[in-house]
Amino acid sequence: MNEKLENFKKRFCGESADLIGAGVSNIAAARFLRQCGMTVRLRDRSDITASTLADIDKIGVKCIYGKGYLDDIDAPIVLRSPGIRPDIPELATARENGSLVTTEIGLFCMLCNCRVIAVTGSDGKTTTSTVIYEMLRRHGLNVFLGGNIGTPPIGKLNDLGDGDYAVLEMSSFQLMDCDISPWRAVVTNVTPNHLDWHTSMDEYISAKSNIFRSLPDDGTAILSLDNDVTSEYAKSCKNMTFSTEKNADIRLVDDFIVFRGKRVLNVGDISVRGLYNVRNYMAAVGAVGDVVNVEDIRDVAVNFRGVRHRAEIVYSDGGIDCIDSSIDTTPSRTIATLDSFDRPVILIVGGYDKLAPIDPLVPVLKKHTKYICCTGDNGKRIYDMLLESAYDEANIIYSAQFDDAVANAVDAASCDDIILLSPAAASFDRFRNYEQRGDRFAAVVKEKLGLRLKGR
Repeated sequence: MNEKLENFKKRFCGESADLIGAGVSNIAAARFLRQCGMTVRLRDRSDITASTLADIDKIGVKCIYGKGYLDDIDAPIVLRSPGIRPDIPELATARENGSLVTTEIGLFCMLCNCRVIAVTGSDGKTTTSTVIYEMLRRHGLNVFLGGNIGTPPIGKLNDLGDGDYAVLEMSSFQLMDCDISPWRAVVTNVTPNHLDWHTSMDEYISAKSNIFRSLPDDGTAILSLDNDVTSEYAKSCKNMTFSTEKNADIRLVDDFIVFRGKRVLNVGDISVRGLYNVRNYMAAVGAVGDVVNVEDIRDVAVNFRGVRHRAEIVYSDGGIDCIDSSIDTTPSRTIATLDSFDRPVILIVGGYDKLAPIDPLVPVLKKHTKYICCTGDNGKRIYDMLLESAYDEANIIYSAQFDDAVANAVDAASCDDIILLSPAAASFDRFRNYEQRGDRFAAVVKEKLGLRLKGR
């Protein structure tokens, strides 16, 4: 029996909850809280879609949206969608009045009975989370994968008990006010990101550090020494470090990942390419190397082909490979992706501007690209910066529309080239998420390249 969950139900049955934002996580939370016997008010600034209304009508939830959606928040439980800042006046007032203000994933962490492995980072958190999940699953354990990666965990509370695991990818938005005590807290790296939402880089760094602020007695943070910020984190918490360059707890020796003095994985067995993926595997080994065995680690490395939209080949024809890396939403991730190729790259770059510094992109773009198609809100900024740095004007073009940028990339490509979508930016200027952007890239490139090749 999960005593924390049962006590929560006894305490709050018959009480009310205010859920701010009608996103996926809060819809799942609404369903859970109704099952606990609570009255739920779902609040959103925008009109709630018909499909969402149909879902919440079945659950029995009151909707408050439009002007005044933040008025009179007085419930004992208040859950904010991750994209809503925790310091808005209405939430501050709710806290002062005694409300528990958190997120769906924060509530899950308060009530779950299983071991939580929380994973964050500016880059690599989705791959690392998935690899950890696959290693535990390969070992025969009951494990859940979710959080920022997709599925809200709150609906799995009854399915996870002692001896089970929840691997939770967590964003800085979720971590801003999330008091969690994970068994393992993994931080892959921290580089400038989401500076359109965070008030400063310092706030972003502080939010990420919340993942290990309240480690339990048996808890450990898994931190990279190859990143300046996470190296600093290592000075303030119980940790296990990893590095491809330095003497760390998990390190490279003769192309082997070494964990606790034992060779556990030949990097040549890792199917997904790039040094960044070696680091992702090192982080995963640090998280669960004392739970799984060498055979589990190697089996996952050999058979795991990567997450969708992460350097994924979506079409090949005429000696041209079309690669979707739409998940590259930061300049540092695009840099890492480009560094993994040794063939000419036709790059599609740009999207929603998170105000991350793009200066580090310039030398890498000059080194690895033969043609660049800029697009999106910050594509013009990248375009102008490249021209200022003497990038050949004949080999760069700006298109406001995404489909036009893909078409331009197809026109510029020839045999042995790579057409790569690696935006170095978020997708919200044109798409719901990076997945929709990647799917659109795949559809357009297949159509345009197919027609071009048929016309030869």
